[in-house]
Order: sequence, then C-alpha cells, then structure tokens
Amino acid sequence: MAGADVTVYLFSGRNWVHTTTGPDGSFSVSVPTIATLEEALGDRPLPYASLDYFVNVSADGYTFGYADGLEPASARAAQAEIVVNPVSLPEYRQVAEMSSDYEHGFFWVKAGEDGYAAVQGRHPPELHVPGEIVFFDDAGKVRWRHETGDECWGFDVRRGRIAAACHDGSVLLYDEDGGLLWSHDVGTMTRAIGLSPNGKWAFTGPWDVGGQNADGALVTARDGKLVWSWSDEQRWLRHVRFDRRSKLIAAGFSGGQLVLFDHKGKLLWEQRIGEFPMLLEIDKKGNVYAAGKNRELFSYDRNGKLRFRRRIANHVVSAGSSNIDRRGKRIALGTVGGMVFMFDTTGKVLWRRRLPDGNPSQGHNAMHLTANGKYLVAGGTGGSVVLYDRNGTLLWQTKVDAGDPEADPNHSGAIGVYVSEDGKRIVAAFADSTLRVFERQ
Repeated sequence: MAGADVTVYLFSGRNWVHTTTGPDGSFSVSVPTIATLEEALGDRPLPYASLDYFVNVSADGYTFGYADGLEPASARAAQAEIVVNPVSLPEYRQVAEMSSDYEHGFFWVKAGEDGYAAVQGRHPPELHVPGEIVFFDDAGKVRWRHETGDECWGFDVRRGRIAAACHDGSVLLYDEDGGLLWSHDVGTMTRAIGLSPNGKWAFTGPWDVGGQNADGALVTARDGKLVWSWSDEQRWLRHVRFDRRSKLIAAGFSGGQLVLFDHKGKLLWEQRIGEFPMLLEIDKKGNVYAAGKNRELFSYDRNGKLRFRRRIANHVVSAGSSNIDRRGKRIALGTVGGMVFMFDTTGKVLWRRRLPDGNPSQGHNAMHLTANGKYLVAGGTGGSVVLYDRNGTLLWQTKVDAGDPEADPNHSGAIGVYVSEDGKRIVAAFADSTLRVFERQ
C-alpha cells in the first residue's frame, strides 16, 4: 500500500523516525544499531523494557499495523512484514454539552444505571474552593447537581449509587435521584473511595469517625456503617479496586504500599512498589495489576507472588474508570509522554502508539476500556478524545480547546472519559468545566 505513515520508535516511544511507504508498500529507515546503543549507554540500569525498536503503521481507512522486537545490526537489516486491512470507520457528532460555573474543572465522569455522574477536581495547585457533583442523561439534561465543600478526587459509581471522597474530609454517598444517603467527615483530606460491584460496600480512607482512626475502612453503602478497618503505619489511601465478585479489595497507599484484603477484612498480602498506583485492577483470577509514577507495571497473584514487572519508561497517569476487560485478557494504560499501551495479562505488549499530535500527555483520568474489550477511549491534555479498537486502530477522534497544555500540562484538555459497551456513545469531562456527549451516527 503506497503512502502509509510509518513511525519507528525507540525507548518505549520517547524517540522516533517517520517515513512513508513507497509505491509497492515497502519502506526503509536508518537507525543506530543495538550494539551502538549498548556501547553509548554503558552498563548502568536503564528505564526501558528493552533496547529494541517497534513500528507503527497508520493509514486512513485501514487497520493499525504494529511490529516490535526489531534489532538492527550493522551487517544486516531488521525486517518486518506488517499487514493492514480496510476497515469501516464510524462517525460521531457532539449531541450535548453542559458547563459548570465552579472553578476546578471536571475530574471524573462515570456511567450510572440511568445516566452519567461527574465530579470536579484538578491537579495541584489546589484552589480550596467548592466544587460540584452533576448527574445528567444522554441528551445532556442535568437532572441534579450538588455543591461539595472542596474538590473530590475519590469518585465511584455503581448500582445506582454515587460516592465521592473530597479534600475537605467529607465522604458522600448519593443515589441516582440525588438523595444524600449518608455523609461522614473523616477528619482529614481524603482522595480515594471505591464501591463494590454488588453494591453492598464502599472502601475509603483515611477514616477518623466515632473514635475509630484507621488508614482504610470498609463501610456499608446503604448507610455508611463501619464493617471493619485496617491500620498499619498511618498511610494515606490513594487508590482502591474490588474484584468483579466483590470478594477481594486491592488498595494502594502513599509510599508505594500495595495490599490485598478479602471482603471480611483479612489481609492476604502486602507488597511495596515504590509509588502509589495510578492504575489498579484485579482480574477474575485474583491477580492484581498496578502502575504509577514508579514507571513499571507490576502484577501479583492472589497469594502475593510477583507474576511480572514491566518497565514503561514514563510514569503512568491513567487512573481510568476501567483499565481491564471483563475476561481479564487486556490491560490498557497511558503515560505522561502521551503513549497508549495495551498489555495482555502475562505482561506482553500487544500494541502501543502515541496519542495524536498536540497531546503532550494523556489526561489524568482519561481512559476507559469497555468490559467486552472492544473499545478503548483516551483523552489528551491537548484536548483530543480518541477512540481505538481492541487492536489499536484509531476509529475516531475529535479535538476540543479546553485549557492550555503548555501553561498547565497537568490540568488541560480531556481529564475523564467514558465509552459505552456498544461504542455508540462517548462522554468526556474537560478541564474547562465542560461535559460533552458524542454519539455514533
């Protein structure tokens, strides 16, 4: 195929060379050999998974082409045959837009039973002013909105319940009609809360309620009553995930502690990964996956045995509402360098590619992989919302002017995203305090 865009990457996407295919579909680029790189870099430990090259091939109307493990030497070329096929690309249009007068920007957007919930927050510097939680429908009609005392980084939506953990120390639980089921003042800033898939529990922390001071606490979702709590070193809870059966709870704490509990409060294992996880998931076998500013993807089995660790060469920013598919076959993540990765659950890279030009980084929470594994939506700090299929083909993209990525690269563009299981609807939350809904035509 003539005229296809070919990009050859090194160092997990930090360096690259562009070319295009010739009339017969062939291409050739000259790059340093692996031996040359090894000689230049010396014996010190490297922040890269490997020194091999990988290739992306893109052309409008065709599937994404990918090859990796290429190791050119001085006496021979590294060769790769990459097959792309025609593909029908969907079209989307924006069908709704709503904005907020509060200052933080929207930080999360997640789907509920009968609409979508969004909450406000922002990357530091902190503003220490009120924000809001909004619930709206497919047409963008706001059904209700409630003021919060400060921004809320902790946010989850399941089984008709909406939970928020906020910087003013409040933990809030609403139903989808906007009724406040309960609230607690936990005594200090809190940034994490997770709801169990069965709708029975919430896990949050820190917890200083009724004389019970703990790093993490399991409470009933219905009325906020304490079920059990856990403390060790006065740690700060930063991320939590339940498994799909609501039997296991993975929690990531400041300082890089990663722990796994069962739903009865038994500590099953504890590990240290160097930094708290931005990405945290559990598959159906009880394997835990975690990655963050430590620049590695870790996986531990149900018993706490290390399954693998994979270097990523850029810190991971995806605290997406879902980074793993239902079958536990694929894990998606994005980085500050604007790379999107798809791994399988053995730690093998299935594909990786950069966000479109003008997106220096993935948005802070802007990633969502559907449970069926068919669609991955990602947002960029340059304002793009990008839809990929399971194999990395770019199906659709749009760009919105929502904050200056050069002036504030951590708080601009798309910050939170969601795509429906059938790929029909995409919802995006932007740093300019605007929510937008896109629909497939």
